[in-house]
Amino acid sequence: MIYSAGKSVPFIRQTFDELTLLAKFGEKVQNFELALNYYGLLKDAVFFARLSESAPSRAHIINDEKVWQDYILENIIDKLNKHGKNLSKDIILLLYREHNGLDTGIIFKTMKRKDEDLNNLAKILIESNNLVEPPYNVVYRTEDIVPVLKKVERFNLSEINNLISTSLRQLDYINSYNEFLVKNGIEPNFKPSIEFIINEFQDKNDDFESQIISLVYIIGKRVFSKMRLSEKYLTFTNFI
Repeated sequence: MIYSAGKSVPFIRQTFDELTLLAKFGEKVQNFELALNYYGLLKDAVFFARLSESAPSRAHIINDEKVWQDYILENIIDKLNKHGKNLSKDIILLLYREHNGLDTGIIFKTMKRKDEDLNNLAKILIESNNLVEPPYNVVYRTEDIVPVLKKVERFNLSEINNLISTSLRQLDYINSYNEFLVKNGIEPNFKPSIEFIINEFQDKNDDFESQIISLVYIIGKRVFSKMRLSEKYLTFTNFI
């Protein structure tokens, strides 16, 4: 039997193109998988393996990365829903973009207007243990991390952790102030938190000591608003 090599060339080329597109699609799926694994949301190798082999197609694989992305997101959201995790596509896409070094500015700006997304994102960060390790006497709360997220312009884990680290240092000084008050027979009835620091701190250009003085003064005014006490209790320099 004689075969025509000329007729087989288009078929071979088409097969090669299909396999190339499937490989690219599989790589995109893998990047989503790595991001979701990193943030502890979905660790299911079988699910991602099957997804990587089922690129969207109409007779042939669709060569459109936007279509691929939407298809992957829909499948991931459906899988998460089955595990009782109701998250928006924006959150999944944000984590994917951050983990793969892509710009997060536009999508994060949109998310910051949505309280539910911010709360869910804060919970993800806390539960994933990707935030800087806090001291033994601090437990992260959603209420602490949401203000941090609102403070940064882009969703960048390094920037978020830097801001939290600074807040933890400030928190340590503020707790020392509370101890100073207690030693002087004054019960503050106020427990400082990262939430308090981020919400009260206005001028990010101040040096660290100026920031501490401002925060301590705010606490002092709260504690002594109904008491007539010496100004020395409102200042930072008496306990440093």
